[in-house]
Amino acid sequence: MHIRNQHRLGPMRGLSLLAIVLFSAQFVVEAAAAPSTVIVKMLDRPPSFDPKTITIPAGATVEWQNVGNSVHNTTDDHHMALAEQT
Repeated sequence: MHIRNQHRLGPMRGLSLLAIVLFSAQFVVEAAAAPSTVIVKMLDRPPSFDPKTITIPAGATVEWQNVGNSVHNTTDDHHMALAEQT
């Protein structure tokens, strides 16, 4: 009887392992699809932004970090933005 129980548990262990692998794979895909954050540093000398040019994916956030002592500001110019290629 003990041997039969081991045979019954064998497939259950395999199914449990498969469920864990599938769940883990789904978690990795969801984490990769999460919106990203683009960081732009504001510098004093010379007054500039680093990086100078960025591409912001749809749904992403831009984080501005003032690493200098001066006050900085930003504006957008929609004429300079690149149209998304489809």
